[in-house]
Amino acid sequence: MNDELKKLLDLQEIDLGVEKLQKELELIPVQIDALKAKIREALAACDSEKQKLTQNQVERKNKELEAASQDETIAKHEKALNSLKSNEAYKAMLGEIDLARRTKNSIEDSILTLMEEFDVHAKGLKAAEAEAKTSQGAIEKDIRALEEKAAILKGELEVELKKREAFAPSVKADLLSRYDFIRTKKKSRAIAPIAGESCSGCNTNLTPSTINEARKGRDLVTCESCSRILYYSPAQPQAAPA
Repeated sequence: MNDELKKLLDLQEIDLGVEKLQKELELIPVQIDALKAKIREALAACDSEKQKLTQNQVERKNKELEAASQDETIAKHEKALNSLKSNEAYKAMLGEIDLARRTKNSIEDSILTLMEEFDVHAKGLKAAEAEAKTSQGAIEKDIRALEEKAAILKGELEVELKKREAFAPSVKADLLSRYDFIRTKKKSRAIAPIAGESCSGCNTNLTPSTINEARKGRDLVTCESCSRILYYSPAQPQAAPA
């Protein structure tokens, strides 16, 4: 294999290692955000139950005021009974008193229902708070683990970048420029092995002469379709060129 090609392959291995570390690092903030979202969801569930309890208390207070108002109405009508002079007025007032009592009974039934619902929401809040506390502890542990992993990856990335910085000058400047251009343009490998009779980078069929030149390994050979630098790897089974 051409010495310059071997250097480029070694450089590409370093770059692939750098890219792998960078991608892993890029994923960690996304993973942490997803975990924090779970914490927010758990706390939101608690807030929802608290809001239900507050609303229940407001409704119950209003109902109690309505019941008290009916008591006042009943007391007022009962007091007025003695001052009525006709049977019709007396019967009408009794009807008003009966209506107020039935209304009060209905209100009190609503209050009992609200009290039962309050107990349900109180239990729901207790369960939600327990779940939130448990899940938050576990999630925060996962977040710390990801942060520790990020610190390790950053250290490894720094080592790889320094390795590249030290190795790059050993490659001829024009070849390094060409390699970097292809790698940046393709956003992937700049050097691709021949797979059978095709470029493994773009899967385009290669001419027999291109394959033969790559087999010889004396000069750098490029794919006419994607411009990647080609190499022949005896370690991989290759189909005989036509």
